[in-house]
Amino acid sequence: MEEGARGGGRQCGSSTTGLVRGKTRAHGDIARHVRSECDRHSGMRHCFTKVGTHGPVPRTSTYSCTALNSARPDQMQSISCEACGQATPAYDIVNCGSMDSGYRQLCGRCFNAKVARLAGLQDFEHVSFEPIGMTDASGGTHDFHFRAHLFGAMIALDAFELRESHPAGYQFQAIGDPQDDLLALLGRLIEKMRRALAIRHVEDSALGLQVTDHRTVRARIDCDLDEDDRVPLVVIDGREVSWADFGRMVMAFEGWQFKLEFRDMSEEL
Repeated sequence: MEEGARGGGRQCGSSTTGLVRGKTRAHGDIARHVRSECDRHSGMRHCFTKVGTHGPVPRTSTYSCTALNSARPDQMQSISCEACGQATPAYDIVNCGSMDSGYRQLCGRCFNAKVARLAGLQDFEHVSFEPIGMTDASGGTHDFHFRAHLFGAMIALDAFELRESHPAGYQFQAIGDPQDDLLALLGRLIEKMRRALAIRHVEDSALGLQVTDHRTVRARIDCDLDEDDRVPLVVIDGREVSWADFGRMVMAFEGWQFKLEFRDMSEEL
């Protein structure tokens, strides 16, 4: 029976000194990649993260995360981990288990410890990073939180803003090898964030939101929970833009051509 993990954060994803509260080393020899597919059902978004393999090693497990969107902010501030009892921000809670045995709500540290045991990473040590503030091209400040989740022999480091206790706005990810120094992975992620924040793709005008003179839009695809049907929501410059509003923006280029590319969350646009 496959075992899964359901994440508790909302999904359908300054100075850097003094960020680290620990350091890590791990051993593993299976190269894996992370893929995400999103669906929505009964007022909840189900994001399935499949842990696959490159090469002859068979897929061994599937992790899924369910993002709740109906709870009030005060209900989502913190949840007690069922393994260590630590009060943990809701975005760093993972419902880990299976349909047969049931699920336990684990904090990121306990979840990583469980995955490390299953993957044979005996020397793995969890790392936590403090939030940081960064400035965008318009001078606005954005506070980013971090979480690190181990998936087999790879580790995903996420950076995101919070709105009503859920990851939202700007969101970034970097994938690395847990055998490597996670400070280096954090450095790569922050440089990626700086490059993204330095570019403004849309601007407000008398006609509403418009594409800037760069005529390029980089965005993240999300799910519009305010719509009854499965309708996309795009996040541009950390701003949620409805599919209808995005269509009105695009109509300014009627008769033009465009190129549409899709990239994994961990890749740079």
